[in-house]
Amino acid sequence: MGLFTSSLAPSVPTLRDTLPHALTPPSSFTGSWLEAGGLERAPTPMDALADPALPPDCPRYVPRRVLGRGGSGTVWLVHDILLDREVAMKVLATEHADSAEVRARFLAEARLAGALNHPGVVPVYDAGMLGDGRCFFTMRHIDGPTLADAISARCERRHDALGQRTLLLLLARVARVAAHVHGQGMSHRDLKPANILIGPEGEAWLGDWGLGGPSVQGAPTSGDAGLSGTLHYMAPEQLGGEGRHLGPTSDVYSLGVCLFEILTGRTPHQGATTLSLMFQIRNVDAPDPRTLASGAGVSAELAALCASALVREPGRRHLTAATFATRLEQAARA
Repeated sequence: MGLFTSSLAPSVPTLRDTLPHALTPPSSFTGSWLEAGGLERAPTPMDALADPALPPDCPRYVPRRVLGRGGSGTVWLVHDILLDREVAMKVLATEHADSAEVRARFLAEARLAGALNHPGVVPVYDAGMLGDGRCFFTMRHIDGPTLADAISARCERRHDALGQRTLLLLLARVARVAAHVHGQGMSHRDLKPANILIGPEGEAWLGDWGLGGPSVQGAPTSGDAGLSGTLHYMAPEQLGGEGRHLGPTSDVYSLGVCLFEILTGRTPHQGATTLSLMFQIRNVDAPDPRTLASGAGVSAELAALCASALVREPGRRHLTAATFATRLEQAARA
């Protein structure tokens, strides 16, 4: 029988002050936390029905289909019988069910997302444990594409593709979400188009808080500040274990990568191998999007915003998420 909790964090001034227990493992844990992998869309509903992650004994929720899979677990579309609505349920992967540290990180993600009270953060509804020991949490189901899907549709010149101005304004809304989160003393650390959801009314939602946590800029960190995130969207300081710099400016860099991709259809740095891509991100300045054939029509204002967000040294990256949003909105509407 599932165990459910209706509230995971109290209402308090800042998350940084109130969720340390959710974002650090108990003292009995040893080693670094395992990184939560990004989700990929499931191939087909038929494949989903055969997925071994199907919750076997959760009477409140009826599974419909798989929405995505990742290294940490599977996200299902389920029907909440009690409240008679469709929700998304993330279930910890079976192979991690016995790992106390992975369970702690999984619960920390649910607590963080559940406590970030903002209309642009996918809300968490419920959390608990299945009869077989696997953790789960449920959240609002956003019935729409990701920003990654929208960028691909535009690059492929599909008839239903959203215009560039629309994509820019969606990213500006996400930057406002990031600014709110930064004001709470937290950062996302895996900001990328695949984690930005577009709702049926054109709203933008920021999801997947598996790598989120307290901002640690200018302060020493414990040993868990290693390589984590999605390489093409990671700030240079995320690649070398420079945990003392992880925070709002790292998210701003990722916003800059997203902007560059909207403008040109590709990320700023390319590499034939992981090592070569890491070298490019750490040592080579991002190109001006106007130097690429796909970015020939980019305005000077948008190119300058990319340059400000993609400064390699975190100490010289003075742009805030709020300022990024304002400048992006102005440039998009010009």
